[in-house]
Amino acid sequence: MSVRNCSHSDYFQTGFAEKYWVPWIVYGTIIPSAFETESQSATPFLKNLLGLIPIKYLLVVLIALAVWIVLKLL
Repeated sequence: MSVRNCSHSDYFQTGFAEKYWVPWIVYGTIIPSAFETESQSATPFLKNLLGLIPIKYLLVVLIALAVWIVLKLL
């Protein structure tokens, strides 16, 4: 199934099922959404980087670094 750029409640808008689901169920045809047919911009580098390192681990490292700096200054 294709990805849609919608919020959860957008699936309940009038005409959504008729436009996207009926053709797929009845004919096996997938109708692409505007999100799929438009060109997509590249994901920013920092967002990609945050995707590699979960933020909870990044926070632990930053807190540990801050504690180390404070202890060094004492």
